[in-house]
Amino acid sequence: WQSKFVSRISETEEGLFPMAIQICQKISRNSPVAVSGTKISLNYSRDNSVRDGLEHIAAHNAVALMTEDIPISFGATSGGGNTGAEFVSLLPHAKL
Repeated sequence: WQSKFVSRISETEEGLFPMAIQICQKISRNSPVAVSGTKISLNYSRDNSVRDGLEHIAAHNAVALMTEDIPISFGATSGGGNTGAEFVSLLPHAKL
């Protein structure tokens, strides 16, 4: 059994690359904590029970709330526009 996610389908091969770039740009505007945490939580949830996955996400969210990403994001989007947030880079993952 295998499951895959499809977010968009390109009608032409020429349209595929611009579509992929657009998705990458959208992801890159998000908080690094959110992007990294989502990837880690999806991988964890794939290999564990739903209950364990939800507990993992709850723990991540509690930690993510302690970062400056939420105020930075709010400041960039308040006032009706999106000026682009400047997030702090994440440290590399430890290879334990």
